[in-house]
Amino acid sequence: MTRTAPDAGGHPKAQHSADRRQEMARELSDIKALLQSRALALAQQLAPDGARAGKYWIAKNPTRADRHAGSFWITVAGTAPGAWRDEATGDKGDVIGLVQYITGHDFRRALDWCRDWLGLARLDDDAIRRARAQREHSAAHDAAREARMLADNRRRAFALWLKASERLAATPVETYLRTRGIELDALASPPRAIRFGVRKHLEDGRSWPCMLTTMTGPDNTCWAVHCTFLALDGGGKAPVTPARKIWPSFKGAVMRLARGETGLPADDAAKQGLVDTLCLCEGVEDGLSIAMACPELRVWAAGSLGNLAHVTLPACAGDVVVCADNDWGKPQAARQLEAAIVALSRQGRKVRVARSPVGKDANDCLLSGAAIAHTATAPRGAPDAQWASEGAKQNAYLAASRGA
Repeated sequence: MTRTAPDAGGHPKAQHSADRRQEMARELSDIKALLQSRALALAQQLAPDGARAGKYWIAKNPTRADRHAGSFWITVAGTAPGAWRDEATGDKGDVIGLVQYITGHDFRRALDWCRDWLGLARLDDDAIRRARAQREHSAAHDAAREARMLADNRRRAFALWLKASERLAATPVETYLRTRGIELDALASPPRAIRFGVRKHLEDGRSWPCMLTTMTGPDNTCWAVHCTFLALDGGGKAPVTPARKIWPSFKGAVMRLARGETGLPADDAAKQGLVDTLCLCEGVEDGLSIAMACPELRVWAAGSLGNLAHVTLPACAGDVVVCADNDWGKPQAARQLEAAIVALSRQGRKVRVARSPVGKDANDCLLSGAAIAHTATAPRGAPDAQWASEGAKQNAYLAASRGA
C-alpha cells in the first residue's frame, strides 16, 4: 500500500481545525469589539436599575437582592468598556463575561445571545470590519486620554497633600491616633507620609478635619492620597460615608509609614547594601501599630487587600511579612490574599503571613493591652518563624524575628 504524503500545510483535517480555530477567534474578537462599542446600551439593558457616573454605569446587581446601587459597576468608556465588578462579592469579568454573569448562560449560549443582541446576522463583513477599526481607534484614543488624566490627577493629589500641615501635634490627627492607641512620640521617627488638612466630603457636603497620607509608586513619586475624614474633635472618624477615600487610582502604590532599623528610604538602603524585613498591611492604623511594636521593621500599607498583589518590593527587602486581617478569611478575601502571596513570592522573596490572635487586626491587638506572642507562617509548607511581642505598651501582634 502506498501512502500520500501530507502537503506542507499538514493533514487536511488538522489544517481545517486550525482554520476553524482562527475563524472562531476572529469572530470572538469581533463580538467583543462590537459589544464594547455599545457598552452603555448593553449596561442599560442588562442592569437597568442604574445611572451613569463618569465612565461607569452604577447599578443594583440584578443577579441578587441588591438593596442599593453602588457596589456593582460596569465600565462604559475608557480602555476596557464592558469590564465589570461587584465590590460586595468580588465577582468581575470582561464584557462577554458580563453577559454570562447576568443572563446565567454558559459561554456558548452567551455568544448566541450576543450575536442576536448585536444583530450580526444583519451585518455584512464590511460593517463588522468598520466596527472593529472604530473600536481599535477609540481604545487607543481613550488610553492616551486616560494616561494624561491620570498624570494630571496625580499632580493635583500631590499638591493637595503638600498644602496640608506637616505638624501633627495638637491636631485632630494626633487625637484620633491616640484613640487608636497610637502615640506619635512612641514611633522611632515621625510618619513623614501623614499630614493634617481640612477637606470637604463630597457626599456629605461639609468640611471635616482629615488625615492625609501620600501613596507612593515604585518611581518614588506621589500616585494618590489616602484621606481619612475625622470628627471635629478628632475623637473618631467623621460620621460620613465613606469615611475613607483614596484618589486617584492607587494600583501599585503604598503608604510608606516606617523606615525600620536603617532609618533610610528604601532606595538609599539598597544603595548601601542594607537588607531588612518589609511588613505589608492594609490600613494606616494597622501600619502605625506595627511600627510602634517593631521599630526595626520597614512598614508599608497598601490601602486595600486587593492592592497587595500589585506592590513592587524594594531591593532592600530581604523577606516580607503580610499582616492579614482576621476578616480576610471570607472566600473572596482569602482568594485575594492568596493572589497577593503568589505575586509577592514571584519577586523572589520569602513571604510569610501573620494574623492577630486578638480582634480583627494589628490595631485591635494594640488596643487589647495584652502581652502576646504570635507566629508568622510561610505559605505552602515553608518553615515557620516565631515573632514575639515587645511588651504591654507595644502590643501589635508582630514583633522582631527571633532567629528567623
